[in-house]
Amino acid sequence: MRKIHSILVTIIGLVFLVGCLGDTSKKGAEKFLEEISFTYVGTDNKDNVTSNFTISSYQTDKFDITWESLSDYLKVLEQEVIVTRPTETQEAKLKVIASENEKELVSKEFSFTIIKRDENKVFVTINYNFEGKANEVKEITKGDVISEPAVTREGYTLDGWFNGLRKFDFSAPIQSDITLKAIWSKVGTEEPGDESLSIKYDFTTLERISTTALPNEQVFSIFSNDQLVSVEADKVYEGNETGGSYENQAGFIKMGSSSVNGSLTLNYQTGTKVSKVVIYAEKWSEAKTDTMTINGQSITLTSVVGASHVVELTTPTNVVEIQTQGRAFIFKMELEGLGGGGGSTAEELDVTFDFESSQVVKKVIKGQKVTQPTIPSNPGYKFVGWTYNNEPVDLLTTPIYESVTLKAKWEKDGEVENPGIELPEITKTIASIINSAAGTSVEVEAVVTGIIGTKYIIISDKDGEQATYLYYGKQDSFPSSVVVGDYINVKGTMGAYEGLIQIVTPTVTQIGGGYKIPTPFKLEIPNIKEKDQGKRVTLEGLKLEVLPSDMSKNFTLYLKLGTQEIQVRIENDFSTWAQKIRLAGVGGELNLNGIHVGWHKGLQFMPINPSVMEITKANGTDEPEVPGPTEPEGPIEIPSGDYNVDFNGYYRSLTNLTDQKFSNELRSIIKTTGSTSEGKTDQVKEVDKYNGKNYNIYDGYGPYGNREHVWPKSHLGNNPKFDLHNLRAAEVDTNSKRGNDPFGEGSGEWKSSGGKFYPGDEHVGDVARIVLYIHVKYNLSLAPVGNLSMFLKWHEQDPVNDFERSRNGKIESIKGSRNPFIDYPVFVDYLFGTVARGTMFEEVLYEVSILLTENYYHNEKREYFLA
Repeated sequence: MRKIHSILVTIIGLVFLVGCLGDTSKKGAEKFLEEISFTYVGTDNKDNVTSNFTISSYQTDKFDITWESLSDYLKVLEQEVIVTRPTETQEAKLKVIASENEKELVSKEFSFTIIKRDENKVFVTINYNFEGKANEVKEITKGDVISEPAVTREGYTLDGWFNGLRKFDFSAPIQSDITLKAIWSKVGTEEPGDESLSIKYDFTTLERISTTALPNEQVFSIFSNDQLVSVEADKVYEGNETGGSYENQAGFIKMGSSSVNGSLTLNYQTGTKVSKVVIYAEKWSEAKTDTMTINGQSITLTSVVGASHVVELTTPTNVVEIQTQGRAFIFKMELEGLGGGGGSTAEELDVTFDFESSQVVKKVIKGQKVTQPTIPSNPGYKFVGWTYNNEPVDLLTTPIYESVTLKAKWEKDGEVENPGIELPEITKTIASIINSAAGTSVEVEAVVTGIIGTKYIIISDKDGEQATYLYYGKQDSFPSSVVVGDYINVKGTMGAYEGLIQIVTPTVTQIGGGYKIPTPFKLEIPNIKEKDQGKRVTLEGLKLEVLPSDMSKNFTLYLKLGTQEIQVRIENDFSTWAQKIRLAGVGGELNLNGIHVGWHKGLQFMPINPSVMEITKANGTDEPEVPGPTEPEGPIEIPSGDYNVDFNGYYRSLTNLTDQKFSNELRSIIKTTGSTSEGKTDQVKEVDKYNGKNYNIYDGYGPYGNREHVWPKSHLGNNPKFDLHNLRAAEVDTNSKRGNDPFGEGSGEWKSSGGKFYPGDEHVGDVARIVLYIHVKYNLSLAPVGNLSMFLKWHEQDPVNDFERSRNGKIESIKGSRNPFIDYPVFVDYLFGTVARGTMFEEVLYEVSILLTENYYHNEKREYFLA
């Protein structure tokens, strides 16, 4: 009995001791947090913050200290707190957590008042564009100038500071927020090699005659040798297609035409120095006085076969530029000088020309101008130029210093803009005849607001309160000259088709054209505010009447909300949804559930998730519940108009941007924000800890093993190997089995098979968002890790969870960057496509035309909006 008593006493003593130690740790942590203070700039204090400040006691050896920002306006980078000033004064908070052995001991929150930005001030973001040098944001008075930042980078020279594609003029007043980006070039020797250079071209062996100018790639293959890096060619042909002494002959290079000059630039390695050019060239005919310039030195061509021209270059160079006035023929060319070593390869950039329906990628040497590709035909539109970030770009005057995407700008060809003439007062209204019995002869005056194929014309009263349909059967002559906006007189007979009231056998007389169509019917959701745009809003009970539809090819379903037409367009290669649409009877009702509002210009309906997106019959039969138009029911409504999201904090620069400008800025945020310092083991443990436990990629909760590179380290090229966003805690055995294998399809838990690795159903979304982030961040091809369609599908199948959100915030506190695809999953749609390819919802297009018109508006990602 004594022994049992003594054991009890010992156990109680141990429990008491452990409790005391735990209590001591907690008190020590509380004391550390109480002693934390902040150092401000100038007259700033916690109640008046206008600029960045520092944390006096950032870390301690006694406890694990984690800092979190609870606001978009504050960001913790090491000891510095980065402040982004809002448009209105806001309260912001920081949270500090003290932990021991991965167990939270105590936490504390600090409150600050962030003073609104001055309307007379602008922000200049300085992007130093290299690892280890964080971006800076300077606030200056609108109209002031800024001094060029003083910065050096070991092993690089500064090409300049750029605002968009243009070098920034530091003497120019700054009137709005801008971002200045440093562009760097690796330092390489410009000393030529010591070997004698002799490059000879003989074009007399060429056989093919081209009738169109050759692309750069083909010209490069003709001039290719060990020294050549790239070419830029304009109006260069292989042979001659027509005219002159050499008509339809091969065996030479033709440059230019009778009305357009030709140009050819040969870019060799920097160690190659050409000092003499010998060119065998003739002009087109004796009647011409064609000239040619080589690096600015002019020569006069003759029509003497085999005539040679020698040009001694003033300055030896690795770039040979040949230009013609009119057309000329080159039979042979020889380059002499020094080469064979001591030089570095010139940096080559990609310029992507985006025509909306297609893209062309051209190579260009850094710092040189790129030539325009062939413009494809676009029926009904004419090409008017190029834009970058919605700003016009002149290719003739703009050197290229980084890989970019230029977007083609199109205008409607020959179409006069609708002047929007007000309609006269209508006396023969639709409202006055809409309740007439079938077979009654009627006459109305109305404006054309929509056309469906060659069977239906939609007309509306001036105020848009009443609409009806003109039906044209096989025996009727459809008035093909009628267009939306026409003011017409209609005579016909009242009829109905499965409850749809319409005018049959109509006769149309055009009264005028170019009239304003009625004001859109407003959809309104109570309590929704402009700042809520971009958030998901589920509309339940939105009943839509089914109109006659042609679903033979692309399953376009015409619906009606009150008097307003709505179209839902679905591609024909997913059958389940299409079958539901086929069951919809004309005059019946459908219920749309699971949609939300986007923030593009106008309003956009998109699926939240395919698993919750439904279109179902409301009445379950093909017979209408109520004949004729039905009034809307349920919590409808979103005001139509132009909406902008006021992004704050980290995503502040996205505010008011749309389309390509939005995409470009989002990519810039990913590429340039935060440091790329090595993600250490302790940091991986910290960010992958959730609810006090370690969460492993592929396996879930369990002991920490090691760091897994989601994008394998061996496939990262020269990019940082330990980006914390790319590192996940993993079990050692699982990590080993994955190795460097690309990801592949599967189901259930993780598996490795056939050289591919499936992450597991609960992890595919995590993987997809990390991979897409790294893909954009470092401009890497997805091929070594999988394919885009699979990652887009995974992103939809496995939505963002609280663990990812927690991890994203912790990474920001360490390295100053966030993964936007976690914060805003819909950003994946805007950069890569609307819905994941390969699922049954492939290419689902939701088209809403609130103005009773068949016209629709879309951006390059085929996302459809309210007009």
